[in-house]
Amino acid sequence: MKRILEALYPSKPEFSWRDVLALLEKHPDWAKLNAHVEQKKA
Repeated sequence: MKRILEALYPSKPEFSWRDVLALLEKHPDWAKLNAHVEQKKA
């Protein structure tokens, strides 16, 4: 989240989910940062 906010908020404080997806497409390594974290089971 920190990277996303630092990248988008200063220039576009009202960014949308589409802006986040576009940013993650430019930085696919960001999506992998927490890939090792196991999610809680319901």
